[in-house]
Amino acid sequence: MDGNTNAKTTESEEYHVKICGVKRSKPETLSFAEMDEITLIPEKMVCPVNNTIPQVRYKYEGERNLTLKKGHPSDSGFDLWLERLIKIEIINNIEVQHFDTGMSFMIPDGFYLKIYPRSSFTTKAVGYMLPNCPAIIDQNYRGKVIIKLWKIRPEAAPLSLPISLFQVIPEVRIPCHMIQIQSSEFETNTDRSTGGFGSTDKK
Repeated sequence: MDGNTNAKTTESEEYHVKICGVKRSKPETLSFAEMDEITLIPEKMVCPVNNTIPQVRYKYEGERNLTLKKGHPSDSGFDLWLERLIKIEIINNIEVQHFDTGMSFMIPDGFYLKIYPRSSFTTKAVGYMLPNCPAIIDQNYRGKVIIKLWKIRPEAAPLSLPISLFQVIPEVRIPCHMIQIQSSEFETNTDRSTGGFGSTDKK
């Protein structure tokens, strides 16, 4: 394997394949095991701080030797496990269950993580709900990731742990400033203006 930088163009977008710090072309020639070690991202998605392909490092402090994995190299998210139930509380007549994932993350500058339910949530966790969806893990958070679920159906069966119901997806954090202005400076002359709550359905 050489250290030359090659680009693969797909639908007018350049992609780089990086394996252990070395870029190479023709990813279709690689085995599935090799593809598992590949980060395949658009050229424009390199780390905005140091112009490299980002690495999210994590540690696992649990009892079951769980890891973050993708089912397929092209999947967007890394499967995240609920390892153990650590707390149950009642808030406004809703049972809130706290689950420890055993995972803590070191997120590079310029990025954050989003946690979404996997599609299997719709069949494996009937009667439960992730209220803050997507859940956000900020770049500077270093504690364990705890998932809180609402049990919205009291008769719902307990979750069979460990269970992989969620996925972690890295996202680029876009710097911006929020600037307060006067009402006289606020423009509403757009094609939508102040229309909301299904206003585009009106004929």
